[in-house]
Amino acid sequence: MKLNMKRLFFSMALLLITIPIAAQLSDNNSIINLQRNEIQESIKLKKAFKKLHNVYQNNQFQNLKNIKSPGDTLFSIMHIGDSHVQGDYFSGEIRIQLQSIFGNAGRGILFPYALAKSFGPKGVSVKQTGIWTGLKTMSGSLTEPIGVSGYCATTHSPYSQIQVSLTEKFREENALGVFSTPEFQKIKVWHSTDNQSFKPQLDSEWRLIDSFTHQDGWGFSTYESSSLLQGFNLALSITDGIQNHFVFYGFEILPVHQKGVVYHHLGVVGSQFTHLINKAPHTIAQIGQIKPDILIFSFGTNEAYNGKLDTAVYTPAIMNFIDEIIKVSPNTAIIFTTAPDTRSNNRIPPLQVKVNNQLRRIAMDKNLTLYDLNEAMGGWGSMYTWYQNKLTLSDKLHFNKVGYALQGQLFSLSLLHAYNRVNNYDQVDLDSLTFKVSQGMDMLSMNRINVPQEENIASDTAIKLDSVAPYVVVPRAPRHREGDIVHVVKHGETLYRIALHYHVSVAAIAKKNKINIRKKLKYGIKLKIPETMH
Repeated sequence: MKLNMKRLFFSMALLLITIPIAAQLSDNNSIINLQRNEIQESIKLKKAFKKLHNVYQNNQFQNLKNIKSPGDTLFSIMHIGDSHVQGDYFSGEIRIQLQSIFGNAGRGILFPYALAKSFGPKGVSVKQTGIWTGLKTMSGSLTEPIGVSGYCATTHSPYSQIQVSLTEKFREENALGVFSTPEFQKIKVWHSTDNQSFKPQLDSEWRLIDSFTHQDGWGFSTYESSSLLQGFNLALSITDGIQNHFVFYGFEILPVHQKGVVYHHLGVVGSQFTHLINKAPHTIAQIGQIKPDILIFSFGTNEAYNGKLDTAVYTPAIMNFIDEIIKVSPNTAIIFTTAPDTRSNNRIPPLQVKVNNQLRRIAMDKNLTLYDLNEAMGGWGSMYTWYQNKLTLSDKLHFNKVGYALQGQLFSLSLLHAYNRVNNYDQVDLDSLTFKVSQGMDMLSMNRINVPQEENIASDTAIKLDSVAPYVVVPRAPRHREGDIVHVVKHGETLYRIALHYHVSVAAIAKKNKINIRKKLKYGIKLKIPETMH
């Protein structure tokens, strides 16, 4: 297939950021080799980072000068996926890391999942009056169209109400030790706006300051209060006799002076990529309205267990979906994450390798960014090591708070390394985050577990079914130097931290120096650092 000149230019201009932060179990000797995890930075991502640079500069200016910056910048990220995202521990850690640096502009669209008999968001309490029907992209039949949040609640009674309040659990500490509070003065309510829809009406404390109506029958209303509040009551009103329903899509808490990073996390328990595509028709238009700077998709876990998945249908559907996003939001940088290794109730996911390969293939074909989360946590069989180290729940399908935090830190470290690569004169200090990641990966390195033999066979079989390169690789020039770099081991240094510093794998250093990666490094020994790309 021939590439047009624009596509060819983008393909040639890709910048690959390589960070050795993945622990992988070796099939040969069942020891952990730290391999490279790669994030590919496209032209769109570079443009997004330039805007993120402005957010950083403005936020620092605000902090240092204690006056309002003359050029407030808002940077928007949307993270869409399955239960790993709905729980908001994985996405939440990324949000905390980024907002600690660039400023907190909010958590984006929040839906009280209890309205659809699900869980979260943390710290959001909801009470309903009247009959509300909760719908999600996993619902068998949909009576109302769903949008990007993947959920909605609908009623046919004008007397129905929703009372939303924030509890202390909504309070969130960022990486700097600064707490956000559950009090707010400004909100945006997303709802139906067609001519048969009831009108939203909030408590008297709230004043309507803005509204938007899309031609497809959805929109939002923005309200402001003169004082700090911890909730709102959504009632309905009739302005026309033909009005007979109302659809609530969620709400946003907006800082009065919104700047920094706003991070939307939008997940649906049990969902697959095609559920979003086929059952949330407002998604494309709502992405086009928000126009996020970065759009992250984290799907693949549920597809991996779907024995009926047809990749001949699955892959083209995602590609077409991406094309539609690019049409409505051409400047959005899109990142795919591969599905993490899981064992739902000790079942081996038969399509895990195949599904992740499809995501890699789509990223390559559409010139998107790929973050290989599966390889970052260790690849096939790594779930056993994470489970043994108490980083997962008992179902081996979901991770606990600490496990998700480590995954979020891995992603954030990779993304921020890419940011530093683009903004040479505005470097973010990554020492603290690097130390956290090092501690987590060192723990996994020291407490590894063998992969059952039958899983090695299953993995090999799966790879043969759909074999592609494990990364979306773009050639780069090798590092130029004469001879090997020699590193003298300092007190407390680990092989992992040394590998991280030089952007090489632990396995490569161990092989070069003929050492056992499980043994503690001796102070003062000299290690040869092998040739690598940068």
